[in-house]
Amino acid sequence: MFLDNGLILLGEDDGNDALLFELMWRRCGLNNRIVVAPTLNDLRAYLEGIGQYSDREAYPLPCLVFLDGHIPPHDATVDAEWLHLLLKQHQIPLVVLTGDMNPKLEQRAKNLGAVARILKPLTREHVQALGSTLAKYRVQALSAELA
Repeated sequence: MFLDNGLILLGEDDGNDALLFELMWRRCGLNNRIVVAPTLNDLRAYLEGIGQYSDREAYPLPCLVFLDGHIPPHDATVDAEWLHLLLKQHQIPLVVLTGDMNPKLEQRAKNLGAVARILKPLTREHVQALGSTLAKYRVQALSAELA
């Protein structure tokens, strides 16, 4: 899998949810370094290499971004465009995590270009299903590069 040694960026404002995410990730035998960004501003700073994240050796671009569907600010339609463009530019897949299956969140996930939307808490089954989804994403990204 292309994320074997890559960094995972987790946009999550709830410390308990972030801990549960990391515990399940580890239980699935995955050892990726996980960096938690508690706000969209922190997520943006990390992805753009701003401030404390300017050293790309210490803070490399992630191979995968998970984003809590309710991360502040809750109305992130303004932020959708920059995030979608930045992740597309670097071919970084996005997975939206949500506590409910609200249709507004489904639309937000689509606007962000998410490859998947997962109902919290993360489970082993989610991680296994995500593997095949990410493989398909990678094939599509490589095909687009060759076209």
